[in-house]
Amino acid sequence: MLSIENLSFAKRLDSINVCAHPGQFIQILGPNGAGKSSLLRVIAGLDNADAGRLCINQRDTAHISMTEMATFRCFQEQQQSHVFALTVRESLTFFARDITMPTMLENALEIAPFMSRSLLTLSGGESRRVQIARALLQIWPAIEQGQGLILLDEPSQGLDFRHQHLLLSCLVELVKIGNIVLMSEHDLNVCTQYADGVWLMRSGEVEYHGPVEEVMTPDILSDIFDCQVRRFNDLAGNSILQTYLV
Repeated sequence: MLSIENLSFAKRLDSINVCAHPGQFIQILGPNGAGKSSLLRVIAGLDNADAGRLCINQRDTAHISMTEMATFRCFQEQQQSHVFALTVRESLTFFARDITMPTMLENALEIAPFMSRSLLTLSGGESRRVQIARALLQIWPAIEQGQGLILLDEPSQGLDFRHQHLLLSCLVELVKIGNIVLMSEHDLNVCTQYADGVWLMRSGEVEYHGPVEEVMTPDILSDIFDCQVRRFNDLAGNSILQTYLV
């Protein structure tokens, strides 16, 4: 379980109080500058909170070393770049020496066709898929045990529709065995289709949090995003959220 109490950080986060339970897929939504990336970085242990408490399985993270955190917590940052001309295979091996690519990950990310290519030759979407694979492989033993904390900052950025859905479907399966997924994203319909919980942020605060069906209402979303949001059903009966300016 992840528990956050009165957490504040560098005027970017203010008195955050939320929690995530094993087997939850939580999407973090909010306008630009709301604090989504900052919150993920603090949870990952890359930035230290100025105030408040962050606990994982009832242990204060202030007393958990980064070495130990790296065994069960992975973080894919929004902005990552490849510096060295390693092949994809070499890059993955560097982060997970004794782990071969699990079938579930290969099916979701489909990186086998370019395993021998240099990282510097990949397209934006291919590069993002490698970054996600690298993050998940780092803690794969914990993930297999349902004990992983998976932090993803806009993971679908640059992915085509097929690979967005493959990745999100994979994350749903990982959640089913007890892992926690926290993911920032801008697509409202990704949230309603895949997540079971949502944290809605604005100006460094989590203003709404709870089950998707309770929080993702047109009135709340219109307020948070300062635009009109309406809900309608498509021909298959699926609920769709649409945004527009008046």
